[in-house]
Amino acid sequence: MKIRPAYILIYVFTFLSFVSKSQTYSFRKFNVEEGICDRFIYTMNQDRFGYLWLGTGAGLCRFDGFGFRSDVITDSIPAGFIRSSYRDKEGNLWFGHDDGSVSFFDGKNLNILTTNKLVSSRINNIKEDLQGNLVFATQSNGLLAIDQEDTSDIRLIDIGPILVYSVAFTDDNKLIIGTQDSLCLFSYLPDGVAPSFLMRFDSLPETRYQKIHKTSLGEYLVCTSDKGLFKIVPDKEQDYTVEDIGIHLGLDKDNVQDVFEDLDGNLWVSTYRKGLFKINATGRSLGYENVTIFTSENGLDYNDIDEVYQDLEGNIWIGTYGNGLALLLNEALLIFSYTAEKPGESINALYLDREGYLLAGEKGILQMDVNLAGDLEFYPNSRGLSEGYISAIYTDPEGTVWIGTRDRGLFRLNRSERRYISVFQSNNSLDNTINHITGKGAEVWMATRNGVIIYNSQTGDMQQFSTRDGLPHNNINQIYIDSDGRGWVATTSNRLYFIQDGKLSLGYEIQYYTKKNEFKAITVDANDDIWAVTYGNGLYHFTSDSIYNYTIWDGLISDYCYSVESDKADNIWIGHRLGFSRFIRSDSLILTYGRELGITSDCNPNAIFVDNEGAVVFGTTHGIVKYNPSLDKGSRIPPISNITSLSFSDRIIDLSDNIILPYDKYKLKIEFIGLSYRNPELVTYQYKLENYDEEWSEMTRFPQVTYGIDDGEYTFLLRSFNRDWQTSKEPLSVHFIIRKPYWKSWWFITTVVLILIGSVVLIIKIRERNHKRLQAFLQKSLDERTKEVVEKKEEIEQKNREITDSINYAQRIQASILPPLQKLRENFPGFFVLYMPRDIVSGDFYWFDKVGKDRFIVVCADSTGHGVPGAFMSMIGATLIKDIINRQDIIRPSQILTTLDNEITETLNQNIEAEQSTDGMDIIVCEINTST
Repeated sequence: MKIRPAYILIYVFTFLSFVSKSQTYSFRKFNVEEGICDRFIYTMNQDRFGYLWLGTGAGLCRFDGFGFRSDVITDSIPAGFIRSSYRDKEGNLWFGHDDGSVSFFDGKNLNILTTNKLVSSRINNIKEDLQGNLVFATQSNGLLAIDQEDTSDIRLIDIGPILVYSVAFTDDNKLIIGTQDSLCLFSYLPDGVAPSFLMRFDSLPETRYQKIHKTSLGEYLVCTSDKGLFKIVPDKEQDYTVEDIGIHLGLDKDNVQDVFEDLDGNLWVSTYRKGLFKINATGRSLGYENVTIFTSENGLDYNDIDEVYQDLEGNIWIGTYGNGLALLLNEALLIFSYTAEKPGESINALYLDREGYLLAGEKGILQMDVNLAGDLEFYPNSRGLSEGYISAIYTDPEGTVWIGTRDRGLFRLNRSERRYISVFQSNNSLDNTINHITGKGAEVWMATRNGVIIYNSQTGDMQQFSTRDGLPHNNINQIYIDSDGRGWVATTSNRLYFIQDGKLSLGYEIQYYTKKNEFKAITVDANDDIWAVTYGNGLYHFTSDSIYNYTIWDGLISDYCYSVESDKADNIWIGHRLGFSRFIRSDSLILTYGRELGITSDCNPNAIFVDNEGAVVFGTTHGIVKYNPSLDKGSRIPPISNITSLSFSDRIIDLSDNIILPYDKYKLKIEFIGLSYRNPELVTYQYKLENYDEEWSEMTRFPQVTYGIDDGEYTFLLRSFNRDWQTSKEPLSVHFIIRKPYWKSWWFITTVVLILIGSVVLIIKIRERNHKRLQAFLQKSLDERTKEVVEKKEEIEQKNREITDSINYAQRIQASILPPLQKLRENFPGFFVLYMPRDIVSGDFYWFDKVGKDRFIVVCADSTGHGVPGAFMSMIGATLIKDIINRQDIIRPSQILTTLDNEITETLNQNIEAEQSTDGMDIIVCEINTST
């Protein structure tokens, strides 16, 4: 085995320790204050439903991302230490207890196996042989074998008077056993035959071998109590090569509790006092140089690590000896903190140039390498800035570093002399307040509280744009210069302006939003679209023909934004208080990174930069936050959906049963959870109750739902989504039936139908009989009425004939009183008479006669009344006219009318006192002188 010089290893370890001290990883920590059952964590595993099980000093504990529960364990499970756990191929969990007991969780129940007659010492390790039998390493009772198919088949395998701490099976079914002082190889037969000793690994030191892990490469990593970590590699000749890995890591004299290989091939080494070591998969073949160490100095808080476990999502869990449980949140996220003196706790501005990062704090500028790993130089404010506050940094193409201050104008950093040189300072304090600096060529563009100032570093010329030149506001928050040389101005307005070739122009106008926007920062993406963040109105996206707005309702952490930047992968990064947002343009998806990842500081305005590797760096009120999306593996699986409680009218139902309930109207309450440990509070749900809901529900984070249901067949469907909107292909489903009431059963319905049919038939028969009776009665009544009507008709017809005959006779009488037409013919040869009474007899009549020698009287009259009454009037009128005209003293028509009126009145009103008659006639009297 080749060993490198010790001084080189010490230097490497020291450098790694220095690097780790300059940065902090984010962990979510769980101790007794967070409800964990015990602060000593010995083993961890995950069941088929996604729940995380912990073996602690106080027994078993189950975790769902929100809380710890020990009440899921039955009273029959022994209390005390749980030393080991194993998940078999069927997904069952096996636990080894401190008193030698064995328990297993089959997905429904936690069962205890009786082993006290065989084993009285603790179970240190559990493995599965090639035949599927489980082998338990007991500390002082040898090996215990259990058949998974028949758990009553428990066999004790005697290997002699040795203390067993760990076991591992080789590919040829041999058994490597770690004891209190050596590592040995035994033969192994699954039929219960005692293993025979084959060899001892003499090249290994005498110490306790407490864990053996077989890697994906077929190597065996062996953990010792005080000699570090060793690797055993089998060769083709059935021999083994031993390598001391611990000496590479500086662990050659340390207690290595466990080693774990994750799904990416990285090795995680748990130690006492030295923390947790991660050996990157690519570094395993390079002399174990690519190593990350997690200790109390970079976020872990505790250095005694018992075990590391990776769950199905890919999360790394760390069980400590005395400080509870820790979850490594995201290795892609690093938090760097700095002292108050160098350069200051708050990083107010930053810039990455060819020399590295320039970080501006309250006390000056700290220059670091591109990985933010080592300090290269510090430029204190005392070297020319005095008490000046640095608010902006920009390095021009010539390498000149320009410094903007809050109240002292523009400076230039002389790196060689480590001094700040004043370039511009105005008598107007607003000009001296510089919020941001950028530039193009020799021009330095300053965003000040008195507009935009453009300074030419070659000529010394300055040009200023303010409200007098058309800017909507003088307080300029930031300037972004695009590839066309346009300087976009971020200020308070509903319009975006840009400056180009010394002219101010309008770029975009927001017309649909009445509240004025305070634009804090602007950037341009790879498609030349403009993105602008505001203080209160979220993010705006300006395209050639549209404007889009994204707010907290679309997924942003907050509508109050402080910085924005785009990267080559078409991500838009937005800085907020207590975190940042990421807009993935290709998916129109917004992801957030905040307190759940350990970010407890606020992003400072315009303190943002994206490096060439795509990592985004934020200057915050407590140091630097660096996030590299290429290192973020995301969740390997979507949330695992579980129904935690199903109750019908407050009666809880066992989900494992075939759920069939008697008829009733139930209040159905379903409680559920989507297990995602990375961001459990960001899991959202959609559900649907088939045969009740027509559509899936809206997205919700409330993990329960209630329904009011009655009889029917139902299926409840549940989908869980994590922060990245991953969900399982098939939703979780729970089927249940509520029986129909007796009145919906087939026999009841058949009986009722038959009764209804019989009733209908009976009713029809009765109605037919009654109808016939009624029809006969009506026919009889009709006949009687018809006979009566016919008789009345004949009677009326007879009376009508008599009346008609009487009227016809009266007509002849009335016609007889009319003068003969011969008199007219004698006197008027061309005469005609138009006489068309409406009735047979009527009140219309005419009279004419020659009176005297040359007088001819013609009378036309229309008596009141029609028919018979009119005929009577006409008879009276004709008689009276004839009498009056024949009198000698009446010779004029007027006299005739006067006399006729008097006589008709006298004739018709013989009893005036009794009744006043209004009968009369309309009459015309015409006298014709035949001689003239």
